[in-house]
Amino acid sequence: MNVSELKTRVYFHLRQSSATSNFSAAQVLTNLNEAKKTIEAGEPWPFKELTWTFNTVASQDAYYFPSYMRSIDSMTQHTSPAPIEIMTKRDFDLAFPDPSLVGTGKPFRCIVFETDNTRIPTTGTDAAQAGTTTTSVVGSSSSFSATDDTYNDWLLINATRAAQSRISDYAGATKAFTLSDAITSQVATDTFFIVRKLNKFVLYPTPDGVYTIYCAGKKWFNPLVNDYDVPEWGPDGDEFHDAIALLAAAIMSTKQEQAQTLTGLAGMKVEGMKKALFRRTPGRISVMKSMDWAETVPALLPGNYPPIR
Repeated sequence: MNVSELKTRVYFHLRQSSATSNFSAAQVLTNLNEAKKTIEAGEPWPFKELTWTFNTVASQDAYYFPSYMRSIDSMTQHTSPAPIEIMTKRDFDLAFPDPSLVGTGKPFRCIVFETDNTRIPTTGTDAAQAGTTTTSVVGSSSSFSATDDTYNDWLLINATRAAQSRISDYAGATKAFTLSDAITSQVATDTFFIVRKLNKFVLYPTPDGVYTIYCAGKKWFNPLVNDYDVPEWGPDGDEFHDAIALLAAAIMSTKQEQAQTLTGLAGMKVEGMKKALFRRTPGRISVMKSMDWAETVPALLPGNYPPIR
């Protein structure tokens, strides 16, 4: 279901209509996102998992997660196969007080840092130039690189529209940023800046050549924003999207009995999704824990209703 359909389902579960309800479409969307995050966080769903492959660059030790990757759980070097140990910065500093002594070679350790919030311009904003559209921004700042693709995957923040979009392509010669999602009403003369907003990690030793690195980790789930957006659930997710609408309606309901009934129905939908996924990958889903909806979800409900017994 897309957001428009999910909104309709929320009103249906509340026994209301969009025309007569006290809840606006914006309020429904907020609660849909709250319900979606609760369900996504409640189980080690296999659709949270993803893999990523990249090649190192000789003499370059620092790299960045792609924007869709939340965390790295494992990493292996496949050019001359060997595991890469993921360490905290503290543990690495204790083991290697002077990283410069590590030298170069085949990387076998990885240190993950906090989000890199490098900003360009560092202060203030740049003005969008002629050629800017809702899906492309042409900049003028001398701070911007002349090298293609330098800012791919960065965020462009339109200060005039109070909106942002991920950069999918950058042309250094023209300082043109292509956006992955349109920014409504964006025009030349809008002011903007860009920020990396990506997780950084460092490989040790510093690679002395090109090595293919395989990573496995968890992904970010995009929030629901537009009416055409669809929750990133799979492979059987579409059939169970109503769980989001049911839980959102439960959170919004002002009637205790109705809220608890909707919570129970949402839980049944989630259990159904677990069973459907189990049929596809039984060896992995069998160890999934069961969310105790009776204990967990009521904390979200109006008035903090007591658990269902």
